[in-house]
Amino acid sequence: MKFSRDVENLIAALRGLPEDRTRSILKEPRSAEDLMADLTRSYRLDGRTPEEAIQENWARLVGNANAEYSRLMRIDERRRAIIGVSNPIVRQELFFHRKEVLQRLRALPGCGGIRTILLRAG
Repeated sequence: MKFSRDVENLIAALRGLPEDRTRSILKEPRSAEDLMADLTRSYRLDGRTPEEAIQENWARLVGNANAEYSRLMRIDERRRAIIGVSNPIVRQELFFHRKEVLQRLRALPGCGGIRTILLRAG
């Protein structure tokens, strides 16, 4: 049975135990199912991520020839797609067509918030 803090302190005083003077609040324990549901929602584990959508459509986004020498490295906190390119010619080609690639990127589900593309050697 759960008692108020005053009653708990009175019982502790009768038993000769120290009082609870903390400001914490005891909460009921949560079930593992509820906890896992909250975690999957907060970390967006229940659906597809924008990175997965981009990787699945990479050849269509940048072209078959450019897809072999480039890859999506990550999407950073500023909503920039950072692309690693291993060939300088492909890097130049993607630089010239970055607006078109960005439009195709934004058309994918979950990728509408991407603001710009950064090309990096790698």
